[in-house]
Amino acid sequence: TDADELTRWYNRDASKFFSQKRAIQKEGIFILDGSILTLPSNKNYENAQYLPLDKDKNYVDLEKMPPYEAERFRSTLCYKMVNLLHISKDKNYFVFAANRIVGAKSHDKPLGEALVDEYVASVGKGKIKLLILDRAFLDAAMISRFKTKYSIDTLIPLKKNMDAAHDAKGLLKLDKAPWKKVDDNTSCYMAKKITSYEGVSVDLNVILVRTVEKGGKIRLWSLATTRNYRDPVDAILDYRLRWQIEERYKQIKSTWFSKGFNSTSFNLVTAHILFTLLVYSLIQIYLNISSLN
Repeated sequence: TDADELTRWYNRDASKFFSQKRAIQKEGIFILDGSILTLPSNKNYENAQYLPLDKDKNYVDLEKMPPYEAERFRSTLCYKMVNLLHISKDKNYFVFAANRIVGAKSHDKPLGEALVDEYVASVGKGKIKLLILDRAFLDAAMISRFKTKYSIDTLIPLKKNMDAAHDAKGLLKLDKAPWKKVDDNTSCYMAKKITSYEGVSVDLNVILVRTVEKGGKIRLWSLATTRNYRDPVDAILDYRLRWQIEERYKQIKSTWFSKGFNSTSFNLVTAHILFTLLVYSLIQIYLNISSLN
């Protein structure tokens, strides 16, 4: 089957079927995430691209390396997989709602935005209530459009140098409200209706997060959200759901994708990935239904 046709079937027909069978839980929590699938160094893999990755599969900026090291650095052949994943609040239910497989150099943001648009077009508004993202999807226009057009709230970390993060820090100095405890190593503070993220046309709240790392070092980072959380602690707990997807990827890659793909044809690679995710999702749905009966 042609890869594009199979992807459309998965993202539209299969997702609509899942929705009709009430596989989407009422909390409506979804995660948009990109992941790299590494391949053997075989140029016959269709649509695959080389990326500079370290031994832990993290991207390496060759421009920051000494020229002699950059010249000798061996890049890795890869695909990129962008997923729209439905997850439960109690972290025991995962359904791959939509997917796109592309060359590794493709940008996450336009692919993820298209997945959400296609999913809403297939199942209707109201299924996705909260969309948790990573920094690769930071885009003011997209965040605003999802809120105004689909009533989808987003939760996403900000970059350190963004004005919205600096403004939240400034408000913290003026506000006498204390930091709220999340756990023994984490506390947070929420600044409401920050307007300094240029291009955002909806109310944006910024949550400062203070984490005590090993050795006593304090790390300060921030989250932005269009959801009006009463308690910023809830936002931190929601964002931690995104960490669960890394465990899922590890499980899938170390089992069903561990031996690579039996063909270099992009159509067959796409079929391998999509039917793996489909089987995984069907098992999750079955286990969830069984626990309710």
